Amino acid sequence: MHTTIILYLVMWVAIISCAKGPDLKIANFRWPKTTLATYSLLICLHLYAIVAPAPRRRPCPFNMHSRMWRTWTSSLRHMAVWMEEYQDEFFIVFNVVEIACQSHQAYAYFDEIAQPSKAISYLSIVITYSFFSPLILFVRNTRAKTTLINLADSIFSFALSCGLPILAVVLTTLDYVMVNQALGRDNLWATNVALIVRLLAITNAFDYVCKLAMHLGTFIALVRFVQSLDYHETIGDKDPIPTDIPAIASSRKHLLLRVNLWVNVSWGCILTFALSRSLASHHPCPSYCIADIRPLLDDTCQCAYANINCVTLNTTDPTELLHPDAIGTRLLLLQISRCDIPSGLPPAALAPFEHLGRIMLLYTNMETWNGPLPPSIFAIFVRHSCLQAIPHALQVDLPPNIVSLYLEGSPISVIPDAVVAAWANLERLYLMNLSLQTLPESLTTTLTLWDVDFRLNNLTTLPKEWVTPNVPSLSHLKLAYFGGNPLPDAAAPWHLAQRGIPVDLSGTRISRIPTSLGGMNRMALTKRQVVLDDTPYCLSTIHANSFCKPLCAPGCFANMRGDFYCDLACFTPACGFDGGDCDDMGFDVPG
Repeated sequence: MHTTIILYLVMWVAIISCAKGPDLKIANFRWPKTTLATYSLLICLHLYAIVAPAPRRRPCPFNMHSRMWRTWTSSLRHMAVWMEEYQDEFFIVFNVVEIACQSHQAYAYFDEIAQPSKAISYLSIVITYSFFSPLILFVRNTRAKTTLINLADSIFSFALSCGLPILAVVLTTLDYVMVNQALGRDNLWATNVALIVRLLAITNAFDYVCKLAMHLGTFIALVRFVQSLDYHETIGDKDPIPTDIPAIASSRKHLLLRVNLWVNVSWGCILTFALSRSLASHHPCPSYCIADIRPLLDDTCQCAYANINCVTLNTTDPTELLHPDAIGTRLLLLQISRCDIPSGLPPAALAPFEHLGRIMLLYTNMETWNGPLPPSIFAIFVRHSCLQAIPHALQVDLPPNIVSLYLEGSPISVIPDAVVAAWANLERLYLMNLSLQTLPESLTTTLTLWDVDFRLNNLTTLPKEWVTPNVPSLSHLKLAYFGGNPLPDAAAPWHLAQRGIPVDLSGTRISRIPTSLGGMNRMALTKRQVVLDDTPYCLSTIHANSFCKPLCAPGCFANMRGDFYCDLACFTPACGFDGGDCDDMGFDVPG
């Protein structure tokens, strides 16, 4: 168990250390440095518990019947008897603290994630522990009682502090890590992951105390269990501690154990009633609510992800479907597609949702959007609208936590420097198919960019910062897409590829790879770290088939199919109808 806990804590240390800045903000990770220090200390404790030498039985250098040996064993018995007097009190306090922290965490499971099975499993274990743990204290055999208590505490504490969280994270992320990294763009998957990470991450002082107490409780329980086994093995049969020491040594202790039993059983009954009532009386959510949170003490629908398609739902005004009486106020992700919203979404329609983090407006006739946006927003997606300029909502009074902006398919030809200044907090910027002829030079001096995507514009050149090595403002950049722009060889950002950053130059005018890249050029092309599909270089290179892929349709690049974003350029039979990405849009299938 120590090893499994170490792996769990190491996983969190790796996530915090390697996560991009935007990801930490989206996950609402408040204290990353404190968490790193705390988890590192816990890792050291568990490592010490593994490598520390267990007490070994040493041969006695003198006669077993000597006076010194009898004195030592007598002292040991007296110490054991003294410890036994207060052992029950220690176990009671320990279990009360554990159950209190576990109950808080169980409530948080129901209150924060959109996967009821995980919350029900967690609370069921807490209920079982509440009923079972006080009964062990009534076992009269000291050795059996100690072993049972330590074993039960170890199993339950491990399951609740690490076991179920590990399963929640692994089962949710396994497909993403092993099979399909495009799952990061699946709204349902992204909603579940964001909620799970927010649940397991440390978000405030009380949450920090509870999680730390649970981890320390697990460590103490495991150490106690191992030490009790080693202790009994060391004492052996020749020098037994009396196993008939009554566990209930007085009427006072008997009363204490009975009070502890009734308190725990009563608490277990309360939790059981709350769980049963929640399962029986929960109100169903409307069909456009794809994922919902089911708080333990709230029967109303609390939608976490709403997907409103006005065509498939046969409605004209999406705001009518955003009433809190219908979907609650816990909305995290809102997608609105194919709706008549020429003026965008009114602030009054979004005001009830204090947790709203991402808004996606797809295939709408939006011409303006005055805003303001809710302060909780961290990402905005506007794809295929009628915007001709950056709307007021996206340049004035932006939310303080906004880190991602995705604009695509609008006739916007210029991004003024004043707008870029308003985007100072953005770390992921996607400006696709906007008719841009130049990129603002202030982008690299104003923003700290992690991911950029400037595909399908009219860029023939890039600002010097994009083609100059070692620009400090681009030191955090992890991904850069420039496909579909008529960029010549001189404007290619090869230095980004030299840094190991994935660079997409598909559909550009690249005809050669500079020799300065050395031997890494072939490796980067083979691994598709540098993508040159549909370029003069791929069309003229003899062995291009090993690293170049033909386009199934103009403007439909390789990474656009099956990426969970509906792209009309890929919605053709030759492209497999965008790999199913447009299935829920209600578009007519072309003949």
